[in-house]
Amino acid sequence: MRNNHIAYPYLLALISVTLWGFIFVAAKEAVTDMPPFAVLSIRFLLAAILLLPFFPKPPIPIKNIIVIALVFGVGHLGTMFWSLHLGLGSAVGIVVDQLGIPISLILAFFIFKEKPTSFAIFGILLAMLGTYILADTPNISSNPIAFWLMVITSFFWAYYCILLKKFQSPSPLGLIAWLSLFSFIMHFILSMLFETNQLASLKTASLSQITSLLYTVIFGLIIAHSIWGHLMKTESMNKIVPMVLLVPIFGIFGGAICLKEPITTSMILGSLIMFSGVGLTFIKPSNRNKNAI
Repeated sequence: MRNNHIAYPYLLALISVTLWGFIFVAAKEAVTDMPPFAVLSIRFLLAAILLLPFFPKPPIPIKNIIVIALVFGVGHLGTMFWSLHLGLGSAVGIVVDQLGIPISLILAFFIFKEKPTSFAIFGILLAMLGTYILADTPNISSNPIAFWLMVITSFFWAYYCILLKKFQSPSPLGLIAWLSLFSFIMHFILSMLFETNQLASLKTASLSQITSLLYTVIFGLIIAHSIWGHLMKTESMNKIVPMVLLVPIFGIFGGAICLKEPITTSMILGSLIMFSGVGLTFIKPSNRNKNAI
């Protein structure tokens, strides 16, 4: 029973990162020929319609929800979808987004005084090496703006995790419901200000684009982020956040399955290195050596 209890948070985290891995493939497909802010407006509107009837009252103060909506809805997803729309490849995006891992652990150290172990530090560095090998040395020189937008994306994801832990919503799913409402309003305004031909783009959307959009709503937003919100409330960030380093594996292999992209030797080698690095982050020092780390 004790071992099952220990493994349970990691199983939940694994579900989230698996769904997030495929979301890069779905997001890339959804925004290829459609304006990103309009796509996100629809995404958050659908989530709000599905969830708000079950959560008529906000689980935390409105002002806190607005802050999370700005950081997650606009800061994280807005820059991510914009970056993919500008032409950054999904594999490259997955790699760059992993910068959020060390950023979040650094923020956790300064804000929550959560000190990572020596094993965790080395494991993160090893896993980050795996992400770059996975990407097969991508050329980002042709998409510099898209690249830096994805770097900004990773920072906002790290800050989003900090806010989840700080505000401690009693209902992660209720938070997603109200977060979706305010994110919809924000992205609708951004779309009206900076985008054109939204309706024409939506009318000509393919079945795969519509399916991809629904995936990002149901699996990528409602299910994955509800689980993640629960984990950020109940578990140490140092314990759970390194699991996100597995996202590139599911994302790149998801692209191979869904988009028929070839699986290269670097993908296999990078996956093995990454699994090794993530495994090291789970190693806890013995009580005898704990004070030395």
